[in-house]
Amino acid sequence: MDYSPEIGAWLQVICFPTFQGHCGCILFDLSDIAYTKISRQGSQAMMRYFDKSQEMTDSL
Repeated sequence: MDYSPEIGAWLQVICFPTFQGHCGCILFDLSDIAYTKISRQGSQAMMRYFDKSQEMTDSL
């Protein structure tokens, strides 16, 4: 995950090899990601995760 100052958003970046010397990347804007509460522990983990992302944004 990384912050993109060009678009002012936190992104989840997934990179993968396509062929030798090249890679593909998929970018997800974290503000567009929704989650469901599957379990109490899962819900708490996701809330902590997104709270930290917000704290990082606030400190910039």
